[in-house]
Amino acid sequence: MKTFFKLSIIFLLLLTEISCSKDKTKVIQHVDSIPISQAVKITCRDTPDVSYYIYLPSKYDINKNYPVIFIFDPKARGKVSVNLFSEWADKYGYILVGSNNNKNGMDFSTHQNIYNSIYNDVINQGSIDTNRIYLAGFSGGARVAQNIANSNMNIAGIACCEAGCQEPLNRDNKFCYLSFSGYWDFNYIEVKQTEVAFQRAAYQHHFIYFDGKHDWPPKDLIENIFIYFETQIHKILVFYVNLQHLLIK
Repeated sequence: MKTFFKLSIIFLLLLTEISCSKDKTKVIQHVDSIPISQAVKITCRDTPDVSYYIYLPSKYDINKNYPVIFIFDPKARGKVSVNLFSEWADKYGYILVGSNNNKNGMDFSTHQNIYNSIYNDVINQGSIDTNRIYLAGFSGGARVAQNIANSNMNIAGIACCEAGCQEPLNRDNKFCYLSFSGYWDFNYIEVKQTEVAFQRAAYQHHFIYFDGKHDWPPKDLIENIFIYFETQIHKILVFYVNLQHLLIK
């Protein structure tokens, strides 16, 4: 039991390894070996009209599995969103994927089909922890993240920036929910209404407010997304360790 507990603690510590990197951008079609610590543009192998930017953390090891965040920008700015998250992806050891196709004005089936294409492409070429698939989005991109999480059972958590949740969450999909809103954002009221509704419904959630308008949160606040996701997985691991302790007793 002592050995098991020590191994569990070591695993928790490995989740928070800190590293630094420089951000560069390359455009490629499709490769089996993606450059590390660079924003790389990739065209989906099976759907060449769909592309995305992928970012592998600086200490990426093909023999390990990593959590991944799929990011949706309302203007399909995959590079912008990946660059915004990349510093913290290095620090916490996450893979980032920014869609170049999901944007405002599309119906949900189109959004879902694009996501499916990107998801399948990433899964086939990266070392992904399929138990730790996260979504993040800003404005209309946040609504895309919400709808995909509601329709897919394998989403561990979502981070929604500057948009409330307009549809009831599917309680069978047990993802955690993080939300950001600027005090001067035109969606601020609907975000506050969502927070009240989540409190009443006892959804797993956390809301962060800051002095800002309708845009992605400042880069320093983006770290809270990784902290929140890490906190949730740590709770699960601690529960697992405690359960194993009880079973051994």
